[in-house]
Amino acid sequence: MQLELSDIILRVLLSFILSLIFGLERQFKKKPVGFGTFTLVATGSCILTILGISLAESNPILIIGPIITGIGFLGAGALIRQERKIYGTTTAAGIWAFAALGIAIGVGFIYLALIFYAFIALIVLLDTYFEMHSFGPYSKFLTITLTDINAFNSVKSALPKNSRVQNFSMDMSKGEYTFSFIINAKSQEISKIPNKLLTIEKIKSFKME
Repeated sequence: MQLELSDIILRVLLSFILSLIFGLERQFKKKPVGFGTFTLVATGSCILTILGISLAESNPILIIGPIITGIGFLGAGALIRQERKIYGTTTAAGIWAFAALGIAIGVGFIYLALIFYAFIALIVLLDTYFEMHSFGPYSKFLTITLTDINAFNSVKSALPKNSRVQNFSMDMSKGEYTFSFIINAKSQEISKIPNKLLTIEKIKSFKME
């Protein structure tokens, strides 16, 4: 099936615009994957799908199948593993979802793609709302280096009262003490930790990610 040039441009442009909007939102939130990845995934999937239905009309799955497989590996690369905690699952799922979006547009199921995009937007809005209102637990990985081990009591007091600490470890080297652990608490409470740590003496450095 050969598509008109105007139809091809429309499908690729729609994939680009929808993925760009979502990608910019991820970029502004300083997520590990931004607009570049999402736009390339969506438009690339769209173009490959158009090629699939044009060159392999009898069996377009020959091209669509490898797209899904390849995007799976790309999504896996977006995952971040620290100790026993895995981060980036939402980003990985987003990459896979936008590959599906590009495929749907490439095939010509525009209405299906728009409905799917509406669901993606709803999920993002709900996630943002929950985070702003501190609904549910959020995790951060903390690494703190002290010049005096007794200062750790002050560090503990800076953590949220109802927080949960996981994967705690300590390393001593050259008179310095480095503590690493995952802190699980509400988003609003976690955001206050850096300012509290800045007021504690004997902290050489800290990092929260």
